[in-house]
Amino acid sequence: MNKFSEIVTDAIFPSGLYLNLTSHDAEEMREQRAYWPFEHKQFGKGKFQGQLICVHTHRLQMSITHRSTGIFFRGGVPTGTSVISFPLTPCIQFYSHGKSLENNQVAALMPDDELEHHTSLPSSLLTIAVSSALLEHYAIALTGKPFAELRNQERLLIDQNSYKDITNHLVRLLELFNCHHFKCSDAQEKMFENQVLETILLGARPRKKVDKQLSRLTQAKKAENYIRDNLRNPLSISELCLATGTTERTLHLGFKERLGISPGAFIRIMRLNEIRQELRLSNSNKSVTEVAVNWGFYHLGRFAEQYSQMFGELPSQTKNI
Repeated sequence: MNKFSEIVTDAIFPSGLYLNLTSHDAEEMREQRAYWPFEHKQFGKGKFQGQLICVHTHRLQMSITHRSTGIFFRGGVPTGTSVISFPLTPCIQFYSHGKSLENNQVAALMPDDELEHHTSLPSSLLTIAVSSALLEHYAIALTGKPFAELRNQERLLIDQNSYKDITNHLVRLLELFNCHHFKCSDAQEKMFENQVLETILLGARPRKKVDKQLSRLTQAKKAENYIRDNLRNPLSISELCLATGTTERTLHLGFKERLGISPGAFIRIMRLNEIRQELRLSNSNKSVTEVAVNWGFYHLGRFAEQYSQMFGELPSQTKNI
């Protein structure tokens, strides 16, 4: 496919950069994801362990992340890119924009889309961020359609019988490129990009008719935004219902479908993550008790238990790191 060598796009990533990071801190993992403007919260219980393996060409970033606990992240994608994410962990629910990805679905985001993924269980995720202009050229050349027309509600359908072969091949490409990243010429980089994009786009299935989004998912999203804007304030389910104009039952169902947890559990998880961030600040002179009370935890024994279950360590241990 030599015609693709004629495509000229601006450099987005530092060509040849290779990362292999292991960490016991979810926030440190986020800080290492240069070019990604997103927030990163622990969403499952236990001590966090993670690994990030990442390679770059000028126009493509390919990474695998392993996480030992559930995680929630949302924000934007790298400027000028589209992003395709393949869950690599079988038999777990991985949510994108509040809806679980089926076995043959991958998250597919364009530059103006909001990034929003979460799972409550340990997971591995293969992510490709690629120049939107380059992806568009490949989509039209290989399928005859713009990339936007291949998507169905921020996701791409992959042939179910080929999904495992496709992900295995992409992982092998990453490993191979990693072995030779310091030697790659421009021609070799373009060959790598070509193989990655061909593998994905030729494995994509025509999109199905778009279903109307359920009203309760929309209401749950509105409630989630209201919670984030008022996280330091006392919050009740009745207040959320008034703010979103919905019933308690609809709100609970929407949160269960969108995030797999209740509204109350979501509030507690978000506050625990904020407390952890505050305790990690080396210049903070506040005591654990003061920080906990400021975030609405007045029963300190129960708070310490919930914090320990969430992060696998006591609040005092976080403060002393």
